[in-house]
Amino acid sequence: MREKIGNPVLETRVYNAFLEAYITMAQTPGEKDRHHWIENAWDLYDVLESGSEKHEPNTSTYAIMLLAWHR
Repeated sequence: MREKIGNPVLETRVYNAFLEAYITMAQTPGEKDRHHWIENAWDLYDVLESGSEKHEPNTSTYAIMLLAWHR
């Protein structure tokens, strides 16, 4: 879905859902590849922050990533 830049199906709220999922996976007890999930979250956040896919972070995005950093 991300191959088409500016895909209207991918709204910021969808990106946020993926960010939350990545952070949740990183916090799952017994998860051995925690670093992988955190790295994926930050990579996706960087895509939003850069605007390269025509979507921008919103307040929820910043809240998700702040909580991730805090944890």
